[in-house]
Amino acid sequence: MKIYKKIIALCLGATLVFTGCSGETDTNSNTETNDDKNIQVTANFNETGYPIVDEEMTLSVMFAGATQTESLESMPSIQNLKELTNIGIDVEFIGGDDFRTKVNLVLASGDLPDVILGGEGLKDVDILNNKEYFYPLDDYLQYAPNVQKMFEEVPILKKIATAPDGHIYSLPSYRPFRPQVNNAWIINTTWLDNLGLDMPTTTEEFYSVLKAFKEEDANGNGDPNDELPFTTDPSGMFSYQDLFNAFGITNTANFVNEKMDIRDGKVRFTPITEEYKEAMKYMRRLLEEELINPELFTATDFWTIGQVDSNGGAKVGVITSWTAPQMVGQWADQYEVLLPLEGPNGHRGITNELMQTTVVKNPFVIPRTNKNPEATMRWINEWYGEDMTVQAFFGSFGEGTKKNDDGTYSILPPADDTKNPDEWKWIKGVADPAPVYFSEELQDKILDADFHKLKASYDDLYGDLIEPIENTFPMMTWAPEESTELSTLYGDIYTYVDRKAAEWMMNGGIEEEWDDYIKEINKMGYDRLMEIYQTAYDRFMN
Repeated sequence: MKIYKKIIALCLGATLVFTGCSGETDTNSNTETNDDKNIQVTANFNETGYPIVDEEMTLSVMFAGATQTESLESMPSIQNLKELTNIGIDVEFIGGDDFRTKVNLVLASGDLPDVILGGEGLKDVDILNNKEYFYPLDDYLQYAPNVQKMFEEVPILKKIATAPDGHIYSLPSYRPFRPQVNNAWIINTTWLDNLGLDMPTTTEEFYSVLKAFKEEDANGNGDPNDELPFTTDPSGMFSYQDLFNAFGITNTANFVNEKMDIRDGKVRFTPITEEYKEAMKYMRRLLEEELINPELFTATDFWTIGQVDSNGGAKVGVITSWTAPQMVGQWADQYEVLLPLEGPNGHRGITNELMQTTVVKNPFVIPRTNKNPEATMRWINEWYGEDMTVQAFFGSFGEGTKKNDDGTYSILPPADDTKNPDEWKWIKGVADPAPVYFSEELQDKILDADFHKLKASYDDLYGDLIEPIENTFPMMTWAPEESTELSTLYGDIYTYVDRKAAEWMMNGGIEEEWDDYIKEINKMGYDRLMEIYQTAYDRFMN
């Protein structure tokens, strides 16, 4: 099935970060007018062919990447791109939370680089509240045939990239081998076999299995008290909240804490539903009986807790994860994917997160401080071509990848035998933050990417249990006035909902407090929250 057929109906999630400022910047100098587009073109620029510019130029780049990634300037693929185009880069790398601080500073000062590059770097509101700082890139798409091809083959990407004013201020990225289901639940089948238990298929069977894991020496070492039945991320991409699907909720909390799903074209705020209340009561039951890691909301070692215990054996019965090898390492062969559970009302499904796992919204923008936007657009267009896309994501030819004579691409084994292939791509390539386009045709040309294909293979196990994508709230660009108002509503309502969820799971009391909880949410502006969401949803669908 073509990619656009999988995702044309809708796409997942929307990121809401509500900060911004405004200012004035200068535009191009020493330019000529291109009458066809009424934009400025420098005399040094070649509209076709190579090099892109006759005289060498250097772009200042603010890069949001992973801390383990080698410097962009040292990557052979970037060096080769410079030789081809005559365009080099001077990179300021800023990782982690420091990038958000830096973004706020440059937007406040107006002192922006020529390019801001890297996935999850800028938020929609950073751009839309400061539109005078950024070029509308639709004016320059004539210089980016690879980007145009991406928009034509996956038209939902252009829709995602288009702001409410009709302009495109940033280019999206389309990553390879992304699953429809982000959060895999894995269960220790060796423990099941040791105790003579079947794979659980309902929430009640799941409860019984966890109880047996806790009480009956599941790991067979003679100590019935050293097993951890179930551990999970309290929030984020691998949250326990996927279990809410069993109670009839299409959960979208894993990525952006949206708390919204869609039913028959209407947006629904899930934390006020009866389904949510029943799910929370079930989670309280598990936590009260210590069937979940009792330090769920305080532990800092979620990513390592599944590895081994002091006796060298597998430590956890059930764990949420990207893949089994990532989370439980050498014990992965003891684990299998736990399929979605059927809840008390007969619902059995799992959220479709294809677009959130595949699309990065704003990995590339051109600030107006850049005096050569047309050349810069041709430069980034190379990233969206097949050769550069492969190298940017998996590593340069000869280091992370190899281009074969038949046009396919091989993923090379790591030169460092202490690293696995997934780790290696983050060292030798830009990996997930890179602005790239992996078409379905290109993905078919990638060989040896088993570490990605393992994850994608899980989707085959879920089959028809994956929720229709129409049930999920779409990825969209919020208007600035919506973002401003939602910042207050989020600060009040979502903070309150998350606090009460933790309290109820740890201490109980949801039945007694439910009516007051609903009244408090209404007082905080629930009706206005839903009006904004429904209006935005209708706008996107139309």
